[in-house]
Amino acid sequence: MNWDAVAAIAELAGAIGVIVSLVYLALQIRQNTAQIDTNSSLMRAESRRHWKTHATQVNLALAQDAKLAGIFTRGLASFQSLPPDEQIQFTFLFSEMVSTLDTAFDEQAEGLAKGGSFERAVNSMGDLIKTPGGREFWRVHGRRVGSAAFRNWVESELLRDDRPD
Repeated sequence: MNWDAVAAIAELAGAIGVIVSLVYLALQIRQNTAQIDTNSSLMRAESRRHWKTHATQVNLALAQDAKLAGIFTRGLASFQSLPPDEQIQFTFLFSEMVSTLDTAFDEQAEGLAKGGSFERAVNSMGDLIKTPGGREFWRVHGRRVGSAAFRNWVESELLRDDRPD
């Protein structure tokens, strides 16, 4: 047997092995990419479901409790005019609502928001933050809400005309 022929056969077998390995690797990468896309979609859906549930709970609390709805309405008009116990209730309720907007902001910043979810959150919460009571709440509690990027966004986009005199 000729050693050159053996070397050529071994080289051919090695090349075939490399090609088979590359094809297998390409298939694995494609499958992994599809799984990552599926997982990302599921995570986005779960996140949307979570913050929608969160917002629904706050809305239901207001709809089912006339006293709480009254506190909320008066708090939007003037946070400082509420008695201390009602300021606490308003603070916790409003904080939950702002938290929903903060979550939507984070999802938008991370590229997880789809289908206008951030815009919907801004449409539902933005006007509340702009109320006199929402502005007072923000001046008192805003520094403790969300990330610095979120706080800067609220102040530059929602409260840009809320400058101290």
